[in-house]
Amino acid sequence: MRRALTTIALGARYASSLSTSKRKILVLHGKGGSGASMKLRFQAIENALPEFDFTYATAPHELDGGGYQWWTLPPGVRSYQATEYGGVDAALDVVRSSQADVVWGHSQGAILLGFAAATEAIDWLGGAKLILNGASWPKPYEAELERGCRGDTLHVLGATDDINPPEQARRLAACFDNARVHVHPGGHYVPTDEAAIECYRDFLLSGAASDCPLPMSTDAPQVMIERTLNSLAGDDVDAALRRIWDLAGDTFKYYYRFDTLDEFIKDAKQTSDEFATSFYGMAITGKRWTVLRPFTVAGGCVEINQCIG
Repeated sequence: MRRALTTIALGARYASSLSTSKRKILVLHGKGGSGASMKLRFQAIENALPEFDFTYATAPHELDGGGYQWWTLPPGVRSYQATEYGGVDAALDVVRSSQADVVWGHSQGAILLGFAAATEAIDWLGGAKLILNGASWPKPYEAELERGCRGDTLHVLGATDDINPPEQARRLAACFDNARVHVHPGGHYVPTDEAAIECYRDFLLSGAASDCPLPMSTDAPQVMIERTLNSLAGDDVDAALRRIWDLAGDTFKYYYRFDTLDEFIKDAKQTSDEFATSFYGMAITGKRWTVLRPFTVAGGCVEINQCIG
Protein backbone atom coordinates (compact mmCIF):
# COMPACT_ATOMS: atom_id res chain seq x y z
CA MET A 1 0.00 0.00 0.00
CA ARG A 2 2.69 2.48 0.92
CA ARG A 3 4.54 1.79 -2.32
CA ALA A 4 1.39 2.87 -4.16
CA LEU A 5 1.35 6.04 -2.09
CA THR A 6 5.00 6.55 -2.95
CA THR A 7 3.92 6.64 -6.58
CA ILE A 8 1.21 9.32 -6.25
CA ALA A 9 2.15 11.35 -3.19
CA LEU A 10 4.55 13.76 -4.86
CA GLY A 11 2.81 16.72 -3.22
CA ALA A 12 0.61 19.35 -4.79
CA ARG A 13 3.45 21.13 -6.56
CA TYR A 14 3.89 18.08 -8.83
CA ALA A 15 0.33 16.79 -8.98
CA SER A 16 -1.13 20.16 -9.94
CA SER A 17 1.04 20.21 -13.03
CA LEU A 18 -0.44 17.19 -14.80
CA SER A 19 -2.57 17.43 -17.93
CA THR A 20 -4.22 15.56 -20.78
CA SER A 21 -2.60 17.70 -23.50
CA LYS A 22 0.23 16.74 -25.79
CA ARG A 23 3.64 18.25 -25.31
CA LYS A 24 4.00 21.62 -27.02
CA ILE A 25 6.57 22.69 -29.60
CA LEU A 26 7.03 26.41 -30.17
CA VAL A 27 8.52 27.25 -33.58
CA LEU A 28 10.44 30.47 -34.27
CA HIS A 29 10.92 31.54 -37.90
CA GLY A 30 13.92 33.22 -39.48
CA LYS A 31 14.36 36.81 -40.64
CA GLY A 32 11.78 37.68 -43.30
CA GLY A 33 9.42 34.89 -42.31
CA SER A 34 6.33 34.64 -40.12
CA GLY A 35 4.52 32.10 -38.02
CA ALA A 36 2.20 31.33 -40.94
CA SER A 37 5.03 30.79 -43.42
CA MET A 38 6.87 28.56 -40.99
CA LYS A 39 3.78 26.42 -40.46
CA LEU A 40 3.71 25.67 -44.18
CA ARG A 41 7.34 24.50 -44.05
CA PHE A 42 6.66 22.26 -41.07
CA GLN A 43 3.80 20.14 -42.41
CA ALA A 44 6.02 17.08 -42.99
CA ILE A 45 7.56 17.51 -39.53
CA GLU A 46 4.13 17.85 -37.88
CA ASN A 47 3.02 14.66 -39.61
CA ALA A 48 6.13 12.85 -38.37
CA LEU A 49 5.65 14.01 -34.77
CA PRO A 50 1.98 13.38 -33.88
CA GLU A 51 2.95 13.23 -30.20
CA PHE A 52 3.29 17.04 -30.17
CA ASP A 53 1.17 20.14 -30.71
CA PHE A 54 2.92 22.83 -32.76
CA THR A 55 2.57 26.58 -32.18
CA TYR A 56 4.14 29.16 -34.51
CA ALA A 57 5.20 32.57 -33.20
CA THR A 58 5.68 35.68 -35.30
CA ALA A 59 8.51 38.12 -34.57
CA PRO A 60 7.61 41.62 -33.34
CA HIS A 61 9.46 43.74 -35.92
CA GLU A 62 8.02 44.11 -39.43
CA LEU A 63 10.36 44.40 -42.40
CA ASP A 64 9.75 47.04 -45.07
CA GLY A 65 9.85 44.45 -47.82
CA GLY A 66 7.49 42.05 -46.05
CA GLY A 67 7.90 39.48 -43.33
CA TYR A 68 9.19 39.93 -39.81
CA GLN A 69 12.43 39.91 -37.83
CA TRP A 70 13.23 39.23 -34.19
CA TRP A 71 15.52 42.27 -33.87
CA THR A 72 16.78 45.10 -36.04
CA LEU A 73 20.28 45.55 -37.48
CA PRO A 74 22.07 48.36 -39.30
CA PRO A 75 22.03 47.99 -43.11
CA GLY A 76 24.49 45.39 -44.35
CA VAL A 77 25.33 44.07 -40.86
CA ARG A 78 24.80 40.39 -40.05
CA SER A 79 23.82 38.99 -36.63
CA TYR A 80 27.25 37.42 -36.18
CA GLN A 81 28.89 40.81 -36.85
CA ALA A 82 26.63 43.16 -34.87
CA THR A 83 27.57 44.59 -31.48
CA GLU A 84 23.92 44.87 -30.40
CA TYR A 85 20.46 43.74 -31.47
CA GLY A 86 17.81 46.45 -31.62
CA GLY A 87 14.45 45.76 -29.97
CA VAL A 88 15.49 42.35 -28.69
CA ASP A 89 13.43 42.67 -25.48
CA ALA A 90 10.23 42.56 -27.53
CA ALA A 91 11.43 39.32 -29.14
CA LEU A 92 12.15 37.76 -25.76
CA ASP A 93 8.68 38.78 -24.57
CA VAL A 94 7.07 36.88 -27.46
CA VAL A 95 8.90 33.69 -26.51
CA ARG A 96 8.49 34.26 -22.76
CA SER A 97 4.70 34.38 -23.13
CA SER A 98 4.52 31.09 -25.07
CA GLN A 99 5.86 28.47 -22.65
CA ALA A 100 6.56 25.15 -24.36
CA ASP A 101 8.26 21.81 -23.80
CA VAL A 102 10.35 22.24 -26.96
CA VAL A 103 11.42 25.40 -28.77
CA TRP A 104 12.53 25.02 -32.38
CA GLY A 105 14.23 28.00 -34.00
CA HIS A 106 15.36 28.54 -37.56
CA SER A 107 18.05 31.05 -38.57
CA GLN A 108 17.38 34.24 -36.58
CA GLY A 109 14.96 32.27 -34.41
CA ALA A 110 17.75 29.79 -33.64
CA ILE A 111 20.18 32.60 -32.81
CA LEU A 112 17.58 33.95 -30.36
CA LEU A 113 17.45 30.59 -28.59
CA GLY A 114 21.23 30.54 -28.30
CA PHE A 115 21.60 33.82 -26.45
CA ALA A 116 18.34 33.43 -24.48
CA ALA A 117 19.73 30.20 -23.03
CA ALA A 118 23.10 31.82 -22.31
CA THR A 119 21.62 34.84 -20.54
CA GLU A 120 18.83 32.86 -18.78
CA ALA A 121 16.47 35.60 -19.97
CA ILE A 122 13.47 33.23 -20.05
CA ASP A 123 12.96 31.37 -16.78
CA TRP A 124 11.23 28.28 -18.21
CA LEU A 125 13.66 27.78 -21.10
CA GLY A 126 16.07 25.71 -18.99
CA GLY A 127 13.49 22.94 -18.73
CA ALA A 128 12.76 22.79 -22.47
CA LYS A 129 14.52 20.94 -25.25
CA LEU A 130 15.90 23.28 -27.90
CA ILE A 131 16.43 22.71 -31.63
CA LEU A 132 18.58 25.32 -33.36
CA ASN A 133 18.46 25.09 -37.15
CA GLY A 134 20.82 27.11 -39.32
CA ALA A 135 22.03 29.34 -36.48
CA SER A 136 24.94 31.74 -36.48
CA TRP A 137 27.02 33.22 -33.68
CA PRO A 138 25.11 35.75 -31.46
CA LYS A 139 28.02 38.19 -31.24
CA PRO A 140 26.53 40.66 -28.70
CA TYR A 141 26.27 37.81 -26.20
CA GLU A 142 29.55 36.03 -26.83
CA ALA A 143 30.85 36.65 -23.29
CA GLU A 144 27.80 34.91 -21.79
CA LEU A 145 27.97 32.09 -24.32
CA GLU A 146 31.64 31.41 -23.76
CA ARG A 147 30.97 30.87 -20.06
CA GLY A 148 28.95 27.82 -21.12
CA CYS A 149 25.26 26.94 -21.27
CA ARG A 150 23.26 24.11 -19.77
CA GLY A 151 20.49 22.55 -21.77
CA ASP A 152 19.41 19.66 -23.96
CA THR A 153 20.00 20.94 -27.49
CA LEU A 154 20.03 19.70 -31.08
CA HIS A 155 21.95 21.85 -33.57
CA VAL A 156 21.04 21.29 -37.22
CA LEU A 157 23.28 22.77 -39.88
CA GLY A 158 23.61 22.59 -43.64
CA ALA A 159 27.01 21.65 -45.03
CA THR A 160 26.51 24.08 -47.92
CA ASP A 161 24.71 26.85 -46.00
CA ASP A 162 25.88 30.15 -47.54
CA ILE A 163 23.59 32.34 -45.40
CA ASN A 164 24.80 31.33 -41.94
CA PRO A 165 28.10 29.47 -42.40
CA PRO A 166 28.08 26.08 -40.63
CA GLU A 167 31.17 26.93 -38.59
CA GLN A 168 29.05 29.58 -36.84
CA ALA A 169 26.52 26.96 -35.78
CA ARG A 170 29.30 24.63 -34.61
CA ARG A 171 30.78 27.40 -32.48
CA LEU A 172 27.39 27.96 -30.88
CA ALA A 173 26.84 24.23 -30.29
CA ALA A 174 30.21 24.00 -28.51
CA CYS A 175 28.90 26.37 -25.82
CA PHE A 176 26.26 23.87 -24.66
CA ASP A 177 27.14 21.08 -22.27
CA ASN A 178 24.73 18.57 -23.81
CA ALA A 179 24.64 19.38 -27.52
CA ARG A 180 23.90 17.06 -30.40
CA VAL A 181 24.79 18.11 -33.94
CA HIS A 182 23.07 16.92 -37.11
CA VAL A 183 24.59 17.90 -40.46
CA HIS A 184 22.56 17.66 -43.65
CA PRO A 185 24.06 18.06 -47.13
CA GLY A 186 21.97 21.06 -48.14
CA GLY A 187 21.86 24.78 -47.47
CA HIS A 188 19.89 27.23 -45.31
CA TYR A 189 16.60 25.42 -44.74
CA VAL A 190 14.90 23.06 -42.29
CA PRO A 191 15.54 19.55 -43.61
CA THR A 192 12.67 17.07 -43.76
CA ASP A 193 14.40 14.09 -45.35
CA GLU A 194 14.28 10.66 -43.72
CA ALA A 195 17.57 11.07 -41.86
CA ALA A 196 16.52 14.44 -40.42
CA ILE A 197 13.11 13.16 -39.31
CA GLU A 198 14.75 10.20 -37.60
CA CYS A 199 17.13 12.59 -35.84
CA TYR A 200 14.28 14.83 -34.64
CA ARG A 201 12.29 11.88 -33.31
CA ASP A 202 15.30 10.40 -31.56
CA PHE A 203 16.14 13.72 -29.90
CA LEU A 204 12.59 14.60 -28.86
CA LEU A 205 11.40 11.16 -27.78
CA SER A 206 14.54 9.63 -26.30
CA GLY A 207 15.33 9.45 -22.60
CA ALA A 208 17.11 12.23 -20.79
CA ALA A 209 20.82 12.87 -21.01
CA SER A 210 23.09 11.62 -18.26
CA ASP A 211 23.96 15.11 -17.02
CA CYS A 212 20.58 16.58 -16.07
CA PRO A 213 20.04 19.56 -13.76
CA LEU A 214 18.13 18.71 -10.60
CA PRO A 215 14.86 20.55 -9.90
CA MET A 216 15.06 23.65 -7.72
CA SER A 217 12.52 25.14 -5.29
CA THR A 218 12.54 28.35 -7.35
CA ASP A 219 11.66 26.59 -10.63
CA ALA A 220 8.43 27.36 -12.40
CA PRO A 221 6.09 24.32 -12.18
CA GLN A 222 6.73 23.02 -15.70
CA VAL A 223 10.49 23.48 -15.35
CA MET A 224 10.38 21.57 -12.06
CA ILE A 225 8.39 18.76 -13.67
CA GLU A 226 10.80 18.49 -16.63
CA ARG A 227 13.91 18.57 -14.47
CA THR A 228 12.43 15.98 -12.10
CA LEU A 229 11.64 13.57 -14.92
CA ASN A 230 14.96 14.13 -16.68
CA SER A 231 17.01 13.63 -13.52
CA LEU A 232 15.10 10.47 -12.60
CA ALA A 233 15.98 9.07 -16.03
CA GLY A 234 19.62 10.07 -15.67
CA ASP A 235 22.60 8.24 -14.24
CA ASP A 236 22.18 9.33 -10.59
CA VAL A 237 18.69 8.22 -9.59
CA ASP A 238 19.49 8.52 -5.88
CA ALA A 239 20.38 12.21 -6.29
CA ALA A 240 17.08 12.82 -8.07
CA LEU A 241 15.12 11.03 -5.34
CA ARG A 242 16.92 12.98 -2.63
CA ARG A 243 15.91 16.23 -4.34
CA ILE A 244 12.28 15.06 -4.58
CA TRP A 245 12.38 14.38 -0.84
CA ASP A 246 13.82 17.85 -0.17
CA LEU A 247 11.17 19.57 -2.28
CA ALA A 248 8.18 17.45 -1.24
CA GLY A 249 5.24 19.00 0.57
CA ASP A 250 3.89 18.15 3.99
CA THR A 251 1.35 15.64 2.63
CA PHE A 252 4.07 13.64 0.96
CA LYS A 253 6.29 13.53 4.05
CA TYR A 254 3.36 12.62 6.30
CA TYR A 255 3.43 9.09 4.85
CA TYR A 256 7.10 8.79 5.83
CA ARG A 257 6.95 10.53 9.20
CA PHE A 258 8.32 7.46 11.00
CA ASP A 259 10.90 6.66 8.34
CA THR A 260 13.98 8.10 6.72
CA LEU A 261 15.12 9.34 3.35
CA ASP A 262 16.79 5.97 2.79
CA GLU A 263 13.44 4.22 3.24
CA PHE A 264 11.83 6.53 0.70
CA ILE A 265 14.56 5.85 -1.87
CA LYS A 266 14.23 2.11 -1.29
CA ASP A 267 10.43 2.25 -1.70
CA ALA A 268 10.64 4.36 -4.87
CA LYS A 269 13.00 1.87 -6.50
CA GLN A 270 10.90 -1.09 -5.39
CA THR A 271 7.83 0.63 -6.83
CA SER A 272 9.68 1.06 -10.12
CA ASP A 273 10.67 -2.61 -10.20
CA GLU A 274 7.21 -3.97 -9.32
CA PHE A 275 4.93 -1.51 -11.11
CA ALA A 276 6.26 -0.71 -14.58
CA THR A 277 3.51 1.83 -15.35
CA SER A 278 3.74 3.68 -12.03
CA PHE A 279 5.23 7.17 -11.86
CA TYR A 280 8.64 5.83 -10.79
CA GLY A 281 8.38 2.78 -13.03
CA MET A 282 8.01 5.07 -16.03
CA ALA A 283 10.23 7.98 -14.99
CA ILE A 284 13.29 5.97 -13.96
CA THR A 285 13.28 4.21 -17.34
CA GLY A 286 12.98 7.52 -19.22
CA LYS A 287 9.34 7.09 -20.25
CA ARG A 288 6.38 9.44 -19.82
CA TRP A 289 2.69 9.04 -19.07
CA THR A 290 -0.33 11.29 -19.34
CA VAL A 291 -3.12 11.56 -16.74
CA LEU A 292 -6.47 11.05 -18.45
CA ARG A 293 -8.72 12.60 -15.78
CA PRO A 294 -8.51 14.52 -12.50
CA PHE A 295 -7.59 12.46 -9.47
CA THR A 296 -7.81 12.89 -5.73
CA VAL A 297 -4.90 13.33 -3.37
CA ALA A 298 -4.85 14.07 0.33
CA GLY A 299 -6.43 17.48 0.80
CA GLY A 300 -8.89 17.31 -2.08
CA CYS A 301 -9.24 16.98 -5.82
CA VAL A 302 -6.42 18.33 -7.95
CA GLU A 303 -7.29 20.24 -11.11
CA ILE A 304 -5.19 19.01 -13.99
CA ASN A 305 -3.77 21.95 -15.92
CA GLN A 306 -0.30 21.10 -17.20
CA CYS A 307 1.37 18.13 -18.73
CA ILE A 308 3.78 15.34 -18.09
CA GLY A 309 4.11 13.55 -21.35
